[in-house]
Amino acid sequence: MDHVLIEIFADGAAIQVAALLGASLFFITAGLLEIRHEHPEGFLYLTIALFFLIAHIACLVNLPAHLSAVGEPVEFGVWTWLALLLGPVLIALYVLRSLIDFLFSHSRKGLVKLFFGMTLLCFLYMLGAEWPMDVKGVMTLIWLTLFFKLELGVVPK
Repeated sequence: MDHVLIEIFADGAAIQVAALLGASLFFITAGLLEIRHEHPEGFLYLTIALFFLIAHIACLVNLPAHLSAVGEPVEFGVWTWLALLLGPVLIALYVLRSLIDFLFSHSRKGLVKLFFGMTLLCFLYMLGAEWPMDVKGVMTLIWLTLFFKLELGVVPK
């Protein structure tokens, strides 16, 4: 019985760490957009993002070594963090932002974001399930830069 409770708390902690990372990415994006439009609320959003990032780091340090969602104990490093935590968060952010764009009748932007989210999902978990962690991490970094370019409007419309 105790072993099952430990696995439940470990899975919950992994989801909590990922949610904190997703919230920090969302508030970083919102803050940069507001600062770009010369609204002072952007600094508040960046402060909230910093809070979520510090909370993410604090929870990550105390994360149990064995995550049953992964299936086996792994050595937690930068590439593992990129592939196992940032990858699913980016997929969720791409899909959620595409749904919001569809809701506000920006179907072209929504389709682009949905495409990038689904391709990252396919690359990390379908085609690249057996790929090394560093390859998955590099792909996640590329998709992270694309996320900021799409959200901040650097890409021509």
